[in-house]
Amino acid sequence: MNKYQNRELHKIFVSFLGSNAISKKGIAMIVMIVVSFAWLPDGFSALFDKFFGGEFLKWEFKDGTMLCQILGAIFMLYTVMKMIPKKVADVDISINEAPKKAKALVLFLSKNDRADDDINLKTINDFKSNYKMPLVAINYHKDRLEKIVLVCSKESFNQKDKFIKCAESIFGNHLSNMMDTKCIDSLEMAKDVYDCLEQIYKDLKDSKIDEKEIVFDVTGGQKVVGIAGAIFAIPNDRHLQYVSTTDYKVRYYDLTYEKDTN
Repeated sequence: MNKYQNRELHKIFVSFLGSNAISKKGIAMIVMIVVSFAWLPDGFSALFDKFFGGEFLKWEFKDGTMLCQILGAIFMLYTVMKMIPKKVADVDISINEAPKKAKALVLFLSKNDRADDDINLKTINDFKSNYKMPLVAINYHKDRLEKIVLVCSKESFNQKDKFIKCAESIFGNHLSNMMDTKCIDSLEMAKDVYDCLEQIYKDLKDSKIDEKEIVFDVTGGQKVVGIAGAIFAIPNDRHLQYVSTTDYKVRYYDLTYEKDTN
């Protein structure tokens, strides 16, 4: 099982059991499911062979194995259904329009057809392109920022220097010293976005930036970035933000699993 499959299994486990923790009960459920999925096909295959072979009424001692497989699998699946929590975790989303300023900001840079014109602009309000939102995000966190990670697609990677130049003209030349660039094939590939976020998160933690000080801005890259960002954030209580394309306010999204106590 590869790394991506392990993450998918983890998300299924959390949704199925309502918990991140692998308890003895959880292990027992997983074992019963795996054994049931192995026994049922073998048992029914033997039963069908007996039926279509004209020997359905001829039962022998060895047929007990077939019956044990079928009845045992059904019993274990029934037991698992009874063990599943009646109230699993729900996703709770809180929105804060005045979030704490972060030390590390992750931005997604989309292709900008107006990039050549934008490098001559001097204030954020002058921008009419998709560069405006990441610049607003930087502006919000600029007082505490120590690291900016710019995630580009193959298309937007060639424009990264133009964006950095725009940012430097507004915030100062020191900005390039804190900026790192990552490139993925496409911002429309959810798996690539997810894997990139995971690696960035690890790198930032390795550089001694506390996870509470890391914010992922999912404004760029259209819907796929937002979806992959949400999947990345929910199981581990990580922090997302979004810059509104209407009022250009920074909105902080905290997505967590919450137990239903009612």
